[in-house]
Amino acid sequence: MKFNRTLRIFSGLLWLGLFAAPHSTPSFAQAATQKPVASQKRLAWRVKSDTAEVTLLGSIHLGSKGMYPMPKEIETAYNTSQNLVVEIDLNKIDQAAIMSTVQTTGIYKGNETLWKHIKPATAEALKKFCKTYVLPESALDKMKPWLVGITVALLPLQQAGMEAELGIDRYFLDKAKDKKNVISLETADWQIKLLSSVPEELQDTYLLETIQQSTDPKLAGQQMVKLWMDGDPVAFSKWVDKNMKMPGDMGRKLLEDRNHPMADAIEKLLKGNEKSFVVVGAAHMVGKEGIVALLSAKGYKVTQIEISPNETKSVLATPCVL
Repeated sequence: MKFNRTLRIFSGLLWLGLFAAPHSTPSFAQAATQKPVASQKRLAWRVKSDTAEVTLLGSIHLGSKGMYPMPKEIETAYNTSQNLVVEIDLNKIDQAAIMSTVQTTGIYKGNETLWKHIKPATAEALKKFCKTYVLPESALDKMKPWLVGITVALLPLQQAGMEAELGIDRYFLDKAKDKKNVISLETADWQIKLLSSVPEELQDTYLLETIQQSTDPKLAGQQMVKLWMDGDPVAFSKWVDKNMKMPGDMGRKLLEDRNHPMADAIEKLLKGNEKSFVVVGAAHMVGKEGIVALLSAKGYKVTQIEISPNETKSVLATPCVL
């Protein structure tokens, strides 16, 4: 059935950490061939209160081998923390429940199809996208525009070599199994409903803009990883503003509006007496309303972590997404 085929395609997607991708253990050993590197920062910060300490690490949810191994300063911060804080604990997602939510919020019923709900220009662009990336148009028939947008955003990156199994949050979640207290800031069900609540007209605009931005996914992936490796929050914020723009208030709904409760949750940790290691999408960390700025505005001293000059990185990380 076409519907089951649609769900099989969807179950392999990950959009800014919103959904769990099928997991296999990545070969981090293959990423450990090392050489000296001059870069002395990542998108990582340390926040201290009188009683607690929090490390903030901006994540790229689809990563490449070139991002590993992690600098020792980051590994040490993780190892000495009692809590791992993530957007969603990908290891505890009920896939059946998620598929049920997707069926309810992201799939057309009856005779309704995607092509009846998107504008001619969007349909034309989408058909060209399907041809370029060898994706059957019929696989998208019953998907609503927001769900198709996820496919369009991720498929090119995946084909360019970016892997969910090499995402930073996945890496630390695998390390944390039975060793850390894992705290989720959000739920997958809530995130799906957030996406699906966007008005259909904005979903159409978002889908078209996403298609138009997918012309060179390899370059986009390389830029994203390089900016993360360089650790320049201003440059990364500018890249997000340019490459992750969304129509209307959709961008604010999916980014800035989520930053505030995340910062509030982190503040609660700072009022405790433990060390915590926080890994959320890097786009949430930077910018005028990013988590770093919000915690600074609350009066906390937030310091970007320095990486030792003699730290190492993979020879694949020029950085390369292949």
